[in-house]
Amino acid sequence: MRLQQTITAMPGKILRRLRREKRRLVAARLAREYARATRSRKLYYSITVPGHVGFTDQILMFGLLYKLSALLGMKYHFTPLKPKPNLLLSAASHDCVVEDNGAIEYGGIFGFLGFDWYFSRKGQVEAIDSIETLDFELNQALVDDKQINDLQDLINYLRGLIQGALPADGSPLHFRFVIRKQIPALAWLNELPNSLLDFDLADIYRDFRQLYPVPEVFEAGKPRALIHIRQGDTAVITTPWNTFLQIWPRGRDAFNERDSMAEIRDHQVISVADFEKFYADLKQGLETYQLSTLLHSDGFARSFFTMDQHAEKLNFSAGQIEEMKAYRGDYNSRAFAVFDRHHDVKRFVGEELQLLYELMHAFYSADIVIVGTQQRMLAKQYAYSFHEGGGPLLISLYKGKKPFYNYLGNHRMLDSCLYVNLDDYHVSEVVERVRRHLSARYQTVRHGESLLAGSPGT
Repeated sequence: MRLQQTITAMPGKILRRLRREKRRLVAARLAREYARATRSRKLYYSITVPGHVGFTDQILMFGLLYKLSALLGMKYHFTPLKPKPNLLLSAASHDCVVEDNGAIEYGGIFGFLGFDWYFSRKGQVEAIDSIETLDFELNQALVDDKQINDLQDLINYLRGLIQGALPADGSPLHFRFVIRKQIPALAWLNELPNSLLDFDLADIYRDFRQLYPVPEVFEAGKPRALIHIRQGDTAVITTPWNTFLQIWPRGRDAFNERDSMAEIRDHQVISVADFEKFYADLKQGLETYQLSTLLHSDGFARSFFTMDQHAEKLNFSAGQIEEMKAYRGDYNSRAFAVFDRHHDVKRFVGEELQLLYELMHAFYSADIVIVGTQQRMLAKQYAYSFHEGGGPLLISLYKGKKPFYNYLGNHRMLDSCLYVNLDDYHVSEVVERVRRHLSARYQTVRHGESLLAGSPGT
């Protein structure tokens, strides 16, 4: 019986092996044909990504297409990325939304990070408008129509497309990538190695800051910790009558009142109080290590704005609605008051563009970065930074379901990640990992003394 099953199974295995070998041979042949056709040809590309997504999502898409284009032997032409408008609640009216997307001296977050400065100098092709241009929009309809099932299929298709579009007279070709929305096919590009990248966002930022320095907020001579608490439209707010309301429209308990935080059935919710408890445990475990800590958060202004947008889903009386309007004014102060006992923590709460600048400067200066599962902004930024190591220890707090950063493509980054399950963790293990990390970044005079200055962010 077992022999019969083995014999029956063999043809299927052999067939799959033959198919894989055939695909490999076809890909190799297409690669050779593409190399011959494009040899000595000038191929340029530019990238347009959706402006309605956050800047780290834009950088993530940019990096993926940059790797793909390097594989295809094309040279980058700089096209500015457009930062997402930063919608803020007006201080004068909770019903007013204003844009804060413009030009404090850097012209937006990509200017502040040195991104525009670096890539405009690196990849500015003269007279690009006079070069024959092929627009390519990567979307789900194309993937389905062309039966593109994986990364190799996509590479094969693009090689054929570019080869067929080469001008007959040998003149250059400008290949313009256009992405209008996230699609699953973009995730395939994470399989491409980071060795295809010839830039590191951390190096770019540090070089740019040498030219355009900003004041340092961290205290000199102390290990630097950054706590980033995303709330905004992902928050759970406490009502004046002591119920709990999840604001996140995608949350499992969105706009349903609960009598306690424990009743919110969403593992991604990490409250301000959760962060404070972890920080208190960490600080106590580190004992005589004196931290300089910055807390950055978008706060709860957007939480109330989102609640107003979905008012029809709430079961509030007219009186409760008025009570909520009066209640929201100093909500940030009350919510972050749990950190009042930590005199080493400087707090920066709000969505102003300047605060975003300061958050990113703190990220590139920090030794330790503490985040939660309500955002992956800094993890995405990390993915295209610190390729040769030397980055901060990224402590990711979660409940129940461990976050997954492998998809970001930077496997070296994973060595600098510490995942902490708030429902079940041992402070001693966390502290030991933090101590090892700090020891690798600083020189210690004697056990128990303050660490010396010398962080890469200094």
